[in-house]
Amino acid sequence: MTRVYQNFQAIRGGGGPLVNFLGVSLRVPDSTSTALADFNATRQREKHELEQLNDKLAQYVEKVKFLEIQNKKLQMELDVLRNRAGQDSSRIKQMYDIERNEANKLIDSTKYDNAAAAQQTEKEVEQRRVQYNE
Repeated sequence: MTRVYQNFQAIRGGGGPLVNFLGVSLRVPDSTSTALADFNATRQREKHELEQLNDKLAQYVEKVKFLEIQNKKLQMELDVLRNRAGQDSSRIKQMYDIERNEANKLIDSTKYDNAAAAQQTEKEVEQRRVQYNE
């Protein structure tokens, strides 16, 4: 027994209820101890829930950081591909323009030759008409 408990027993005469020096009972009623146990259980449960929520938040933050890094990486790859595609397409455009210009020159030349051939044909047709009409 503790010294305080012994002193209280001595004041009350031994085996009576536990009281302080003012005579107020120091024993906790059963309903209070049950409420205290419920409070502690609730507190432990809430603490556990908060720990779980904290873990979920940490996982979420970690995933967001990972996705941000992935996004930056993909953005850099996209920029590289766009730059490369622009360079390749400009070379292809130059080649296309050269070939198109050559094709246009050939078309113009062919039109000129066709027109000259048509004139020559008209001349010959006219000459033949004159020759057969005489």
